[in-house]
Amino acid sequence: MKISKTKYQGFPHRVTFDNKRKSYIPDQRKFKTEFIRKHGCSLAAFYIALSFCGKPTNMIPLLKWSRSHLKSYMKSKLTIKGVAAGLNKKCGRKVATYHRTCSSTAINKALNAGHLVLLETGNPIHTNVIYRSSGHTYHLDHGNVRKIDYKKLVNNATKHSVYRGWVEVTG
Repeated sequence: MKISKTKYQGFPHRVTFDNKRKSYIPDQRKFKTEFIRKHGCSLAAFYIALSFCGKPTNMIPLLKWSRSHLKSYMKSKLTIKGVAAGLNKKCGRKVATYHRTCSSTAINKALNAGHLVLLETGNPIHTNVIYRSSGHTYHLDHGNVRKIDYKKLVNNATKHSVYRGWVEVTG
């Protein structure tokens, strides 16, 4: 994975995944739309996953599309299950698999296969994007790309009945 800085305030970094697809990493706190600033973490993960699948879009049209096509998944924010459903609808094929319960071994298996992982953590509820390349695990969040230990995120996974789970994106 190649990481580069950009001159765009709302998208400070850009990554090139191992499958040669590129994605800007949005910083949800820099957007003018209040919903994206305060509740847009799952929308940012949706945006990155769409780019990973080769269907890039913009954040504002993605929010409008989600509000009209994923109404049942819109709570205080878009649920992780809604992100999986939206990915499959937007791509026109099954690229995302929703898993209700988290385990380190299942997430490690997905990361080793070169898949993108979207994980919902708690305190506060937040959607995280995880990717593994060249033996390092990266956390793509708030416009940044950092190396992490994925087990710490998995241990912090939420148990909330509406928001819990993780999504495996095959691309």
